[in-house]
Amino acid sequence: MTRTLSANTLKKLRRRLETDLEELQQTIDDHLQDLEEARLAQASGERSADPASTETGSAATVFESELSVVRNSRELLGQVEDALERLDAGTYGICTDCGKPIRAARLDALPYTILCVACASKR
Repeated sequence: MTRTLSANTLKKLRRRLETDLEELQQTIDDHLQDLEEARLAQASGERSADPASTETGSAATVFESELSVVRNSRELLGQVEDALERLDAGTYGICTDCGKPIRAARLDALPYTILCVACASKR
């Protein structure tokens, strides 16, 4: 039988989630700035005499890379925010599929998870 999480464990996981939240917000901000710079470089390249130049292709690659990082970071940010809401609601650490407690070791490895190992392996 899996025990419920101790107050100290919950406090430690909350601090980690809050740190992750701040870092993800900073990552998104940084990459949005890089994305804007890449967009401007791409727009500038489209107006250049040689639109097939290496610079234009490089700017497009940077733009797509930055966009991918922003999308992934926003998705992860949403998961972290949801985990903090579950902490506040008292439902953190409970598998959303089977309703059983998620082991502390899994939460330590993936603090924003909503599934226990058994349910995650079914997906």
